[in-house]
Amino acid sequence: MEVIELQGHVTRSGKGIAATLRWEAANTGARYDTVADEDGLFHLLVAQKGLYGVGLRPAEGASFARDVEVRESGTHDFDAPANAVTVLVTSSNGMPVAEARVAYDVRRPPPQSEQLETGSPMTDSSGRVVLPPLPVGSLSIRVTAKGYRAGTAGPLDITPQTAAPQVDVVLGPGAGIRLSLREPGGSPAGGARVWSEQWMTRADAAGVAVCEEELTVGEPLVAFDSLGRMGFFRYAGGQDQLLAIPESGPPLVVRFMTPEGAPLAGRHVILGVDGVFDTKILLEQRTLSGSDWLSRQDGTLRLGGIPGTGSLTIYPSGRPDLAVHRALPVAEEIPFTESLEGTAPAH
Repeated sequence: MEVIELQGHVTRSGKGIAATLRWEAANTGARYDTVADEDGLFHLLVAQKGLYGVGLRPAEGASFARDVEVRESGTHDFDAPANAVTVLVTSSNGMPVAEARVAYDVRRPPPQSEQLETGSPMTDSSGRVVLPPLPVGSLSIRVTAKGYRAGTAGPLDITPQTAAPQVDVVLGPGAGIRLSLREPGGSPAGGARVWSEQWMTRADAAGVAVCEEELTVGEPLVAFDSLGRMGFFRYAGGQDQLLAIPESGPPLVVRFMTPEGAPLAGRHVILGVDGVFDTKILLEQRTLSGSDWLSRQDGTLRLGGIPGTGSLTIYPSGRPDLAVHRALPVAEEIPFTESLEGTAPAH
């Protein structure tokens, strides 16, 4: 078996630096580790030729990677970049775009235009991502995000003097309406559901749901988060809308009974807040909020997740003409009595 001897120098701005190096052979899984000393010098023996991906972790500064073709024993030097380019992605109305895909490409200047490095990290909740240290060359960026048209930036020259610039990318609205859902504390409501009478969708990890349907101004919207807390809204118009789900009030208790006072099990209700009604009655929301799906054997129906403020309207399913109106929060039970003429609110 042939043994290939490799050596080299790891520098930053011409000065040797300590670093750890991991050499991984493409397609074979072979891996070799070595360490550059305080002067940046390293020595390594490998057992096969081919293309290696070399990951370098300096003692100070961010990690970076390079590809190296190994054909024979020899010297391979690495210069560690010191730059840290931040990409900030916002929508046309200034809101940060989380979980946007930032595809970057660094090439040598023309006429060679050889590709040096690529990547595609995602932005965080603030719409930012910091790119790994980049080699000297020309940086181009293309950003994509659900519900937006793609945006680009660059080319930007990366030089040995490049430090920590920020690149701003503004994304214009694309197909669909973006609904940004927030929990009561203001954090993204990842996985939250939002719906109206004709459609329903779920928010991504950044709390963004995209509705592909046409919405009319004033159209009702209902949402709930991972704890079953509900929000009742109306579409305000435009391509972006923030839906801030409020804190819930105390659980609401409804009681179904006969005129003689006997409990009625298996009943359920339709409710609304400020004129927006939860017509879909999703079992998932009832489960998350600890609510009952139907009235129990004792005739009670417990409903959680309802906002602590606003105007409540509630009625037995199928009987909107028997609606009861209350200001939230509601502390007392709301009883409904079933008579020969149908279900009616008790007085």
